[in-house]
This record gives sequence, structure tokens and C-alpha cells, in this order.
Amino acid sequence: MFEWNAEYVDEIVKEAVEKVFDVESWGKDEHSEMWVFEGRFRIHPVNAANYLQNTFEPLKFFVAIKKLKDGKFKIVILKQRPVPKTKIGIHLLLLFATLITTFFWGATYEIGDFPKTFSEFLQGYKFALPLLLILGSHELGHFFVSRHHGVDATLPYFIPFPFNMIGTLGAFIKIRSPIPSRNVLIDIGAAGPIAGIIVAIPLTIIGLKTSEVVSIESAKGSIWLGEPLLFKLLSTVVIGGKLLTEGLTLKLSATAFAGWVGMFVTALNLIPVGQLDGGHISYAILGENAHKLSKIMVLLLIVLGFKWMGWLFWAILLLVLGVSHPAPMNDILPVDNKRKFIAFVSLLIFVLTFIPQPISFVGQ
Repeated sequence: MFEWNAEYVDEIVKEAVEKVFDVESWGKDEHSEMWVFEGRFRIHPVNAANYLQNTFEPLKFFVAIKKLKDGKFKIVILKQRPVPKTKIGIHLLLLFATLITTFFWGATYEIGDFPKTFSEFLQGYKFALPLLLILGSHELGHFFVSRHHGVDATLPYFIPFPFNMIGTLGAFIKIRSPIPSRNVLIDIGAAGPIAGIIVAIPLTIIGLKTSEVVSIESAKGSIWLGEPLLFKLLSTVVIGGKLLTEGLTLKLSATAFAGWVGMFVTALNLIPVGQLDGGHISYAILGENAHKLSKIMVLLLIVLGFKWMGWLFWAILLLVLGVSHPAPMNDILPVDNKRKFIAFVSLLIFVLTFIPQPISFVGQ
């Protein structure tokens, strides 16, 4: 595919690269307008990377730099392609459908039966609106930070799903251009969970204020939700003098349940595997060693699957999707201290929201 001959390489690109790079071999893919150079940097790689980025970004070129095993480097200069704009109608349609499914299950949770009238259906707002606000904040966090860094990303796609007890499978955005660096990878990966949890905390507090302390005996046969550390802390603060004692439990209001779901979804996204949010962050910190952590986490999920079958399903899904993570375009720029702190905050959120056994039944 490559023609390893200087006559196929645009001289402007070649001259710009040679200012900071001793080119030992090069090539050009005419079809995709991609130039590949191998050799050694003449100046410090970080300074050279900044120079190349500043030179080619205004010309609408991507710059990818990868360190090779023999101490050499590979530079790839790739012409940016126009990205087709997504019609906003599909986003609005999915949001509307998800509102219907989450309102339905929210009403079912609130009244204890399937809604039979429109007024009963509207009772679902106590669950649906808080949940979609949390999920939407999560995805918009990714969206706005991506746009801030010049990374092309779509608006959120909500996923309606009428066959579970919450009415949705969450939401996602599509990132349609390469991630420039590890720092940007952390910013984008962490923005969603941080934005989501900032919204989830006050909504959970509001929901806990209308939740009810009941005896475990009266709750037999009900679904038992495991408590993440953050939820336990908030419930302890909000319940105050009515701290739960042995034989008592908390019957969550619909809004508190939405907060619980929001925390659970946050933890799922922060699992350091593949291209989950946690996978983005772990790759930025660990580089290619992140795939080892991914494998360990999948094994841990399989073990946890003996307590809750959902983890086994999640482990299989992650294996199907892949536990590896692609490198950002500029993989040699180090992670700065600010991004290390953001990564630490993300780890803390993961610890505070992860639930080893999310769902069981009273008495089990």
C-alpha cells in the first residue's frame, strides 16, 4: 500500500518534519493522504511533538507519534477528513423514546403497579427526570470537553429499553476524530463521571429525604440494592437521628432510586477496561501496560459473577468489545500533574460508587 519513494512525499510535509526529525525512511499512502516517517528526533521528543502539532493542526492534519522498540520513532501525518454532521432529529427521537420508557418504569416503581392512566404514567417523573439528568450530564461532560480540545464528538444518544426495571440502557456519544494526547484522553474520560456524580449527589440527597425507614421483615420479597460507599455516606447524613439499626432498612423513593442507578452507571463506566471511561484514564496513566489491568479487572468481574450474575454478563461483554485501548495520536507527551490529580479523583469516584453485589433479595 505504501510507496517507499521520496517522489510520492509532499515536500512541504517532508521539510516540516525534517526540521526536528532525522528521517531514515518515509512513505506516502496516496489514497488517504497519509505520510509515514521513521527515524530519530533532533531535539527533545516533547518539544518536537509540540512543534509538529502547532505546524500541522492549522493545516487540518493529524499528527501521530509513536516510540518504536529500537529507540526510533514513527511519525504519521494524516489529512483530516470532513466528518458528516449527525442530524439532531435522531438524538431528539431517542431522548423522547427514553423519556417514555423511563416514565413508565418510574411510575411502576412509584405506584407499585403498571400505570393504567396518563395521570399515573406522569408519576414517573420522580424517577425519569432525575435519571436522565444524571445520564445526560455524564454524556454532555464528555461532549463539551471533547469539543474544547478540538475532538469531534456527537451529541448524546439515549438508549430506550422497555424490558428492564429502569427503562434505559444508558446513553453514549460517538467520538469521530482521534484523541490528540494522554492529557486529553484523561480530560475526556473523566469529564463524564465527574459531571454525572456532581449532579447525582444533590438528587440523591433530595430523594433520600423522601425515602422511608422500614423493617426488613416488612420488606421481605423486595429487591435489595447494595449500597455503594457514597450512597451509604449520604443516607447516613440525611437520615440523621434515624440511623439505620439492625432489623431496619431504607425503602428508597423513586428519586433516590434514580440516584442509586446514576452511581451504579458511573461505576460501570469507570471500570478500567478497554474503551470505557476508566479504560481511557488507565491507558493515559499506564500506557500499553493498561491492558494487563484490563485483564485483571475482567477476571475480578468473573469472580464477582458468583455473587451477582450481572457481573459475569458484563465480563463477557467487555471481552467481546475488547480489553485493549488504542493509543492517542501523540503518545509520547507525558501526563501532567493536573491530569494525574483528575485521574486520582476518578479513581476515588470509582471506589465510592462501585457495588460488589448490586442486586439481591431480602433474606439472601
